Amino acid sequence: MEIKRDLSGHYRVSISREELMVALKRWREKPETRAMLEKITNERRAWVAKVISDMQPRQK
Repeated sequence: MEIKRDLSGHYRVSISREELMVALKRWREKPETRAMLEKITNERRAWVAKVISDMQPRQK
């Protein structure tokens, strides 16, 4: 990872693809990340089931 200032004085962080992939892998393996993704998946499945059940009477 490299931190530099650009010509306008703002800081720029450069990270290689390999460093990014390692960080992403570590993030995905965290228990709290897995729990969050599982919660989002369950909420999405419930929403899709509700939408489909609402559409069933209208299609008949």
